Amino acid sequence: MAGFPGFAVLLLSLAGLSLASSASSASPATAAGQGAGPSASVARPTLSISRVVPTSFSVLDGSLRGEAEGQVASPEAVHLFAYNSVNAPLRVSPLRLNNSFRIPLQVPLNSIVVGGTITFFASASESGANDPSASVRFRPNIVLPAPVITSAVGGRNSATVHGTALNGARVQVALAGDVRMVMANGHSGDWSVAFATVPEGTHEVSAKVVDTLRTFPDSASVTRRVVAEGDIIRPLHVTSPPRDFPVKRSLTVTGVASPGRGNVRVSVGGGSVVEASVNNGNHGWYARVLSPVHGSVPLLVTLPQTGETVSYPVKVDAFGDLVVNQLTRNMNREARRQTLVAQGTISLDAMDTEVRYLSREYVWKTLAPVDEEGRFNHEVDYPTDILLGPATIDGVRHAQAASFNIPSLGDTPDDTVRVPLLFGPSELTSPLRVGRDTVLTGFDHSGVVTYGVKIDLPDGRQLRATVDPDQRWSVAVGQLPLGRLPIEISKDINENGTSRFAVARYVLDVVEHP
Repeated sequence: MAGFPGFAVLLLSLAGLSLASSASSASPATAAGQGAGPSASVARPTLSISRVVPTSFSVLDGSLRGEAEGQVASPEAVHLFAYNSVNAPLRVSPLRLNNSFRIPLQVPLNSIVVGGTITFFASASESGANDPSASVRFRPNIVLPAPVITSAVGGRNSATVHGTALNGARVQVALAGDVRMVMANGHSGDWSVAFATVPEGTHEVSAKVVDTLRTFPDSASVTRRVVAEGDIIRPLHVTSPPRDFPVKRSLTVTGVASPGRGNVRVSVGGGSVVEASVNNGNHGWYARVLSPVHGSVPLLVTLPQTGETVSYPVKVDAFGDLVVNQLTRNMNREARRQTLVAQGTISLDAMDTEVRYLSREYVWKTLAPVDEEGRFNHEVDYPTDILLGPATIDGVRHAQAASFNIPSLGDTPDDTVRVPLLFGPSELTSPLRVGRDTVLTGFDHSGVVTYGVKIDLPDGRQLRATVDPDQRWSVAVGQLPLGRLPIEISKDINENGTSRFAVARYVLDVVEHP
């Protein structure tokens, strides 16, 4: 039992000696412990503790870290130990000690403060079992340092509070019934918290450091006053474009309104209504709208929740309507060439001279010129940078659709007309004047040879022909009726049900002797 530190305490008590006091927080006690142990020839360490103070909090679990000051007398350097709540010794010094010391404790204070007291002892052994000093019961005065509120800035129904505290400390901040917990970070222990629902008026914000492990009492609270602004009533107003201002068919309308009162609704020329949300910070809103007509047209802006309305005319530039009747990608394996065939019209309201496609860089690029009658029918090398994507057009889902426009429609990627891109049609290369029994031949521009060609006759017959590797096909047909005979040449839709082929239509002149 000579090696058990508590035994030295018992011997000292029996001898009527004074222990290192179970001292009050005002005067920590020490115990010399001279003469303890079964053998006077064993020189045990003597230990005194003068100060234990908190230094930081763990950023991981919130435990309180600290340092200890004291003095030890021993023939050799010793380790410092303390008991935990189950009376197990914990080595708390990072290195061996001799003489005066001031060391960081390598275990949390939460682990060794038991009933407000820390029981220390010193030993030269790693486990503390050999020749320990007398136990020293030290009652530290652990007072968590209070935080500092460095600023409290009010805003519109809001406030932001900044401060500093012991590094790693958990700071509890309260304002207008809203309580937040925030951790002090970095060497300077900075912390900050924003409150978003603060009533208008002057409020007191309070902050204190708390021990989340509930070993030590909270620090003293610090307070500061902060003034929150009330809700600003800002009338609905349009900042752009001004009255009678010339604008393109596609335009952006901007303005201000009171936040928190629903969305602003915007339309021009009786076109589609676009809703715009009001920014809580600067109270601004914006909406991009399209006018279905040109000339002097009304710009209408409303805020339904308040009943506010702003309306005045703007001058919409003339613009043409773009219609793309055909957009096919033709492939010629033999020539190793892909071409894009575009065909359609534009109205003559605007002086547009070109049709443009949207590239992968979201830039409009010229595809085809427009003639004086507003028509374009152009075959060009297939533009490899054309932007394609899935789209539902007229209720039909297409795997590949392109975006086209003309300059008078606008210059943003939203000023667009979506058009399905089809695989090229099958071209009839045999004569149109045929006998009642004939062979039809053709060239398939789709480049997809795995799908056969279908020829639909007016009497309900459907002929099928295989496309060879040269993209050519032929099929025999008999007993055609005399006269003009419309036929339709097509291909099956791809297996995924989304890729489609263009259809070619011809009129045969069926005679007895071609």
